Amino acid sequence: MHCVGFDISYCCVIPPYNSIQAQVVKSGENGKLPKLLTPEDGVKLYYYVKDNSYSEGNKMRYWSVPKDTNGDGDMSDPGDNIANYVWTHLFIYQDLEGTVPKNWKKSQRLHVGKEINVPIDAGPSGKPMAGGYMDYAGDNGGNIVFTEPMKAVQGLVPHVPLKLTASNIWDALGLPLTAFNDSRRKGTIRSITSKDFQPYQYSMVQLHDKNGKPITVNGKIVEFFGTNPVDIPNCIVCHSGNGKAAKLSRQEGLTAVDKEYNYWKKNYPDISEYMARLSAASINILELHDKRHGTHFLKRIQSKCFF
Repeated sequence: MHCVGFDISYCCVIPPYNSIQAQVVKSGENGKLPKLLTPEDGVKLYYYVKDNSYSEGNKMRYWSVPKDTNGDGDMSDPGDNIANYVWTHLFIYQDLEGTVPKNWKKSQRLHVGKEINVPIDAGPSGKPMAGGYMDYAGDNGGNIVFTEPMKAVQGLVPHVPLKLTASNIWDALGLPLTAFNDSRRKGTIRSITSKDFQPYQYSMVQLHDKNGKPITVNGKIVEFFGTNPVDIPNCIVCHSGNGKAAKLSRQEGLTAVDKEYNYWKKNYPDISEYMARLSAASINILELHDKRHGTHFLKRIQSKCFF
């Protein structure tokens, strides 16, 4: 189960990241043992999520949320958005197999989100929501990226390898999956209601030959399904309306929660009750944090807030 706040213009709990993983087993026959199939056996695995082929737009705000990813002081570059920014601590040198060049230099590092932009509706490894072919991790694991170690040991450990999947697994990693199906998600993101959520997404994997043709047995395509759970943080229960945290805020003289809610209800006729409260809840959390812990979140984002 992966928990994701889909309106990341307000709050990012965890970046969207759901993976599809599979193995292919050839049944044993005539005294032969079962066998795990690999690309060397002339097969490929094709994945897709049923009725869920995109995320950005009326399901999620992620690539459309500006952020100075490369730190050059402006947000005019193509990759200046949150979807790139959240992954910039990860890098490779030349591939996802963890290859480190001889006599490597820091200038050779390719950071995810900077030198390697994350495409819209794709994960940090480049796998698209619309479907595609899975990668295969061999005996030593696969999809290996690096990150910087803690400053105290950087002189001893130049880079820390992170294996994103186990060995002998086919995978499509880090899909920006939401809990909204294509056929049911109508209107703008402002019109989302709790009835739109389908937290158990239906993922499919098909067995193809090396030329991309589906393999059939007895006239049926060899395919299997699994579920990708996607949970939604329900902060609105406490942090908006008559929730406990919202009530306590009002008693302490904090009014941003109501101002934010009223702004959306007044200015956008298509706003749903759920989305108005979701926005208000995010602002309420920040306002409470500012008061209790001496931070200045609302002051820093004042030009982007609506209360």
